[in-house]
Amino acid sequence: MPRYRREISELGIYHVMQRGVGKQIIFEDKQDHRFYLDRLKEYRTFANCDILAYCIMDNHAHILVKSESLNNISEMMRKLGTSYANYYNQKYEHSGHVFQGRFLSEAVNDESYLFACVRYIHNNPVKAGITSRDRYPWSSYREYIEGSILINTGILLPLIGDVQNFESFSAQADDIMVLDFEGYGLTEADAISIINRELETECSSANIVKTLNKPERDRILVILKDLGMSVRTIERITGVNKNIIYRAGKSFS
Repeated sequence: MPRYRREISELGIYHVMQRGVGKQIIFEDKQDHRFYLDRLKEYRTFANCDILAYCIMDNHAHILVKSESLNNISEMMRKLGTSYANYYNQKYEHSGHVFQGRFLSEAVNDESYLFACVRYIHNNPVKAGITSRDRYPWSSYREYIEGSILINTGILLPLIGDVQNFESFSAQADDIMVLDFEGYGLTEADAISIINRELETECSSANIVKTLNKPERDRILVILKDLGMSVRTIERITGVNKNIIYRAGKSFS
């Protein structure tokens, strides 16, 4: 996957994601989840980062991080990825890559998107049909309810009020689309080929999408989403705002 320029957050907060190569399961048991979280706790201190939320699923991990420097986060994630890959390869007699490329990061630039990211991260096991937020052992949801072990609750809770408010806050629905792992492997070149096929053109840039009339624009956006490209990637290559991309999907559902 081509590298992209990491956006700098005005708040110093980033939604960070790692996924197993080829979407493979990389957290097989409790020991694997615990090793990853223990290393996250260790390296967040080393890199001077605050963890605001996390959720470790079977084949990917979401982490919400606050730091004065994106370089600090990069260092934390580099150490975390290397340490876990070495552990995984030794335990399972595996060779080769464990994670799919570099970690992804999305800048969080306002309070409403911060709230949406926290809810999205904690709702991962609910969305996957595994269990409720309060019963999932590998997310930070219960740390907000029962007491912090790894995360810094002092940044988010004052904005919400208290623990009781946090529970009701977590149950609220969002109209804001949060970056996820869908389409992680679909490249910009793939998207351009799809656009050319659908429009019967020979354009060299996906930016053509934002010049189309609304029905045609939304049709292309929905096709890209249905084929697995993330909203964040579509926004980057087409220049169309992510909220427009999200609403285009809803209008065709």
